[in-house]
Amino acid sequence: MRKIFCIGEMLIDLVAETSFDKAKTFGKNPGGAPANVAAQIAKLGQNVAFLGNIGNDSFGNFLVNTLHDLNINDTYISRYGKTTLAFVQLDNHGERDFEFYRGHDDEYKLPHQLSQQITHKDIIHFGSATALLGGNLYNSYFQLLDIALDKNAFISFDPNFRDNLISQASIEEYVIDCKKIISCANLVKMNELELQLISGEDDIDLAIKAISQITNAITIITLGAEGSILVQDNQAIPIASRHTKQVDSTGAGDAFVGTVLAQIAQTPEKPWEEIITIANFAGSYTCQKHGAIPAMPNMEQLMSYINA
Repeated sequence: MRKIFCIGEMLIDLVAETSFDKAKTFGKNPGGAPANVAAQIAKLGQNVAFLGNIGNDSFGNFLVNTLHDLNINDTYISRYGKTTLAFVQLDNHGERDFEFYRGHDDEYKLPHQLSQQITHKDIIHFGSATALLGGNLYNSYFQLLDIALDKNAFISFDPNFRDNLISQASIEEYVIDCKKIISCANLVKMNELELQLISGEDDIDLAIKAISQITNAITIITLGAEGSILVQDNQAIPIASRHTKQVDSTGAGDAFVGTVLAQIAQTPEKPWEEIITIANFAGSYTCQKHGAIPAMPNMEQLMSYINA
């Protein structure tokens, strides 16, 4: 079975079902973009490992137990310091906004033995909201990128921009780092805001053209309820999604990416339009419930939702 590796942060989402100024209680859920992606991959039955530092505290114990419950390989994690907390507020449409109380996810150091475990058959997903902020995680991120390139592994990238994590002063460096990864990736997923930020173009067609000039990767632009755009061979193909009553959009993009990667691992010959159509369903399904990982579908749930 093809192996998938997801590097970055795993954290606690503390979700308020209203705005922060009105919230009195917060629901605790496991989160962190690359961990969410790994969870969706595991729920769809594929072999996936999470790479990151998890706090050596009670929150961290909860997250490690989550990895075990989902059958995610935790061989390459480390345990140190405090767990990062992400407070999430939702508006009336289920759209979310974050405030981070960052722990020690930036302390992750890549295990030396990992390079021996990766082959050209494997998939490496770079999708961390915090990895491009410096520290040991930043160094590990690019060390793993070098290993993936050396092994000719399949490289997947989602920039996961968070405006309240990345200061205005560091946005330029963030964009440079994103472009470096995009230029050597096989698959790139961005939302519309990230596309505009990284391309420097507000018009979506011009933005897609600008990104296409720096990569030959399959590029996917997610548009929320409107579905997504598949960019392949210089053609932009819109792919619709199912409209549903949105409760919480947290993790929908990660469910999308995880479903894409799970399909690539299982049936790499499947047409891209079919892959994206199914991934759109996974994102839509996830929006129907609160939380990221708890809301993501397993294979039976996803097939039932598609066929409903």
